[in-house]
Formats: sequence, C-alpha cells, structure tokens
Amino acid sequence: MKTELQIPSDLKFLSIVENWFLGILQVELGNRVDWPSLSNRLRLVLVEAYSNVVR
Repeated sequence: MKTELQIPSDLKFLSIVENWFLGILQVELGNRVDWPSLSNRLRLVLVEAYSNVVR
C-alpha cells in the first residue's frame, strides 16, 4: 500500500498528520503490539521528523 499525504509546513497541521499516521498504523498492527506504549514513542518520533522536515 502506498499512501502519500501532502501537508503545509505550519506546525498547526501536526495533529492532523499524527492522527492520520497513528490511525493507519493502529489498523494495520491491531493487537499484535502494545499499542499505548508504541503510540507514545511514535508520537515523539513523528514530532521530531516533522520538525526536521519543515525547517
């Protein structure tokens, strides 16, 4: 599956990207992982990556 999301570089759109990305992963991974723990770590990674891209 190839999915592309084009978003503005304004940080106010970060929550949209976060919900989109984590929602897709939760559907794909289901109950195979400890989702609460993983989603918290992925949020941190996503914020860091997003801030690096928009610089």
